[in-house]
Amino acid sequence: MRVSWDAHRDAVLRLIRESRGMDDLRPKIELMLGRSVSTSQIDSAYRGWAERWPLPKLPALYGADLIGDAAPTAAALSLDAPPLELVQIPEARASEALNIPPAARAPDPPPAESLYIHSGDVPRLVFSDGDNHYGTRDRVVENAKLAWLRDVRPDVHVNVGDQYDAFGISRYEKPASRSLSHESTLLAEFREARDYWKTIAEVCRESHFILGNHERRLEALVNANPALFGLLDWGRLAELPPVVRVHGHGSRIRIGAVSWEHGDRVGGRFGVLHPSYWLLSNKGHRSTVFGHTHRIECRLKTVYDENQEPHIHGAWNQGHGSSVPDAWRWCPDANWQHGWTCIEMFTVAGKARFSVHQIVVIDGRFSWHGKIYDGRKCM
Repeated sequence: MRVSWDAHRDAVLRLIRESRGMDDLRPKIELMLGRSVSTSQIDSAYRGWAERWPLPKLPALYGADLIGDAAPTAAALSLDAPPLELVQIPEARASEALNIPPAARAPDPPPAESLYIHSGDVPRLVFSDGDNHYGTRDRVVENAKLAWLRDVRPDVHVNVGDQYDAFGISRYEKPASRSLSHESTLLAEFREARDYWKTIAEVCRESHFILGNHERRLEALVNANPALFGLLDWGRLAELPPVVRVHGHGSRIRIGAVSWEHGDRVGGRFGVLHPSYWLLSNKGHRSTVFGHTHRIECRLKTVYDENQEPHIHGAWNQGHGSSVPDAWRWCPDANWQHGWTCIEMFTVAGKARFSVHQIVVIDGRFSWHGKIYDGRKCM
């Protein structure tokens, strides 16, 4: 007669925890069922349960309930034994669970709009850049990037911020030679970026623009002049195409298994030497692409869950597209690198997976799939 193992699942699991191994377990199960069973039958039944419920590997469960030389009683081997009594634990209030004094309160949760999750199909290819600082962008790097973009034609675009330099509304000291130039205005920066956004709209079905700390200068201007509230909007001011969705400063978006943020909050107020390492160590187990530092670097981390399954997370600092000579006054000998990120996305067994390609532009040139892009020739 075939044994209905699922009907005896809880009883068998209890016997496993009270046994020291298969040789000790099998006689107990036979006594409980009143018939003989084989080792392979027990092992096969356990594997079937482990596929449907989160169970550890069988050897890890042996003897879990044994204390010293204690042995299971006859009642424990009987199917007629009374069920375990469930103890109802009262739910702790938030102030008790967090040990917060009565006069204080828990911090407010972040606003819902601070995290945007892409709910559509996982895109095939995502192009990510940022820190172009239009107003001081590198024209050669821009030419190479736009030529590559027209060839690759990614599905989704993410700009992590500092797209505009916003030089004219900066609170920092401004060189007079640049301040007196008509190119220092926001209007001039918007004009410079038109070809960029036009190409984005032509090749990408959607685009996400996360405002960086330089775009936040407009927010600071509004905060200092509240009468401007509601009048100044990046989408209207910069004449962004309809495919572009603007996300406020401090936002984080997620597409598939990858997150994006600007990066000015990585490392705290004064920054760190290796921001990718800091982000992996302090911002939880997630994979993130970010900018802000104008550097290119990558750091990976492998963590193991309770079933000893490995999970790999990464942090990619993707470089910049601004002109280094224009910044020499305030950042001499800058440790910066030009570049951006291309991410291929796919699914395996219903889970989102991805491959990251960091493109490093050296002296205005880079190679992609055997083709050399030279910003001096790409117009």
